[in-house]
Amino acid sequence: MGHTVLATTTSALRRIVVLFVALFAMAPAMFQPAAAEEPITGLRPLAPQPAAAELTPGLAVRYYFANWDFMWEMERSIRRQDGVQGAPIPVIDTFYEGYNNDVLTADRTQGVGALMSGLIHFDTPGVYHLAMWSNDGVRLEIGGQFIYEDPDKHSNRLSPNIPVEIEEPGWYPVNINYFQKKGTWALDLLWFKPGQTPQGDPPVVPAEAYAHLPGTPHIFVPAPES
Repeated sequence: MGHTVLATTTSALRRIVVLFVALFAMAPAMFQPAAAEEPITGLRPLAPQPAAAELTPGLAVRYYFANWDFMWEMERSIRRQDGVQGAPIPVIDTFYEGYNNDVLTADRTQGVGALMSGLIHFDTPGVYHLAMWSNDGVRLEIGGQFIYEDPDKHSNRLSPNIPVEIEEPGWYPVNINYFQKKGTWALDLLWFKPGQTPQGDPPVVPAEAYAHLPGTPHIFVPAPES
């Protein structure tokens, strides 16, 4: 009986030692930084490129009003509304904490949906790393390519850096769908430009990088294909 217990205990200890050795061998791989994502490609610039005299600063916006929890609810709801044209949005840099702040250029503090459309200017080719703060739901499309979404009601949340390859400089179509249900809200579009190290806090995309043409259509960005 004693020999049986000793053999069982020894076998269990061997298994534990083997497990710790295996985990130790795996540790370097477990704690290495994740491999960088491949950049999103295929973004198409506006053709032909507009002359400076044709452009109006900021993004055009159309507002819709209801309380949504998910982007698909907003999409369904706005089909039954005409919406209200808002003043252009000069820059997506509206990180607000607290209550009773009007949402973007709307005159309401909650229950607001916005379809923002226009152009964003990339002044040099290369890989840009985009990021977004949002509170609540947001969806982003640039140059005809889906870039990012955080489509449900949530508190302030920062996206990961999203690498995007720009093959030629110029103006690119941009569409941003956003909703704010209630309470606090936030919406920021940020980037690291080619040559900048994508670490730390990314700079805000500046106002001079946004414009729109008269009659810019307001587009609801479809959900990404699963």
